Amino acid sequence: SSYSHYRKLQLYNRSENIKLEKNKFLNIIKSPGYKSNKSIFRLVDHLIVGVKFFFKALFFKETPDLIICSFPIFSTAFACLLLKKIKGIPYVIDYRDDWPEVFWSTQKGFKKDVIYFLTFFHRITTRLILSNAYKITSINDSFLKLAHSKINRKNNNKDFSISFSYIKNRKSDSNLEINSELTAFLKNNSSKLIITFIGTFGHISDVETIYKGAYSLTKSSDDFAFIFCGTGDKLQEWSSKYSSKRILNTGFVNNDTLSAVLRNSQVGILPYLNSEMWSSTIPNKFVEYLSEGLFLYTSLKETSLMGEMINKHSLGSFYDQGSESNFVEGLNSINIENLNNTKINRINIFDKYYGIEKLQKQINKLVNTQ
Repeated sequence: SSYSHYRKLQLYNRSENIKLEKNKFLNIIKSPGYKSNKSIFRLVDHLIVGVKFFFKALFFKETPDLIICSFPIFSTAFACLLLKKIKGIPYVIDYRDDWPEVFWSTQKGFKKDVIYFLTFFHRITTRLILSNAYKITSINDSFLKLAHSKINRKNNNKDFSISFSYIKNRKSDSNLEINSELTAFLKNNSSKLIITFIGTFGHISDVETIYKGAYSLTKSSDDFAFIFCGTGDKLQEWSSKYSSKRILNTGFVNNDTLSAVLRNSQVGILPYLNSEMWSSTIPNKFVEYLSEGLFLYTSLKETSLMGEMINKHSLGSFYDQGSESNFVEGLNSINIENLNNTKINRINIFDKYYGIEKLQKQINKLVNTQ
């Protein structure tokens, strides 16, 4: 797609084929884009991408051996189902979200019932998409089981999970290109405990609790500073409402800026809602924080997959979802000296479970056995 979901901007101005090397092309599908994650314009954008993809694939000069498709978005996965029925092209679904359950899993009462009713077509079609897939992949075994549970499918050694990995920026601190605002903020707060959140500012996570806690702590104590990186529907509202000289909102950041933030932070916040989807996965941010040895502070319960990992390897601690007071209490109780002494342990856990060497071994095993 020409449109970047995370940056909310067009990366390309038209549909085009970009030549990569001999007989290999990157085909860009132009879509209108959208400004809000929760809007009719996002649905229209995804529909256009799916329809254009379907017709481009339908009239390929050479029929592909296989299609690999992330799910969501729904429209491209649905196009894969149609292409299999029409042209017999097998496809692999990379299952990324508990979809469409994510829409109603955190709702209650009448609103939940309405959303459940309105997604009837998506629920039925999701089962067809998954049951007709040649293979299903996902980021861990628990999430793969969520996909299997929708279609009563047992793993027949075709389906597999492969861990999320993260490649650390190898530039030295002096060679990182970061803006003057972040440079000044890090310098002014070098003696403080810097707490970071990187992600989306919206309704699918418990970010406002962090803002409330950050605002409270920076007013009552000189020991803390907070960095919020990312974009989302609620960013402008929350950043304005909870403004402090020791709270920095960076917006979308490039790789160098992200590296600078992680290297200069001590605590990474993981404010996920306690739904089946988040409890069954290891989010990307968990791995990114761990790559630089950050102490992990999460609203997920200790029985979640991430919670079990944190407890097993002493990677962090927990606070109650939606509780500003408990969030603040937990940060005040962190032993900074112990936090610094155990940083190397967290980096070692990253290397063992999520480093690039681990990923390469998994890929080699798949290539040799699938």
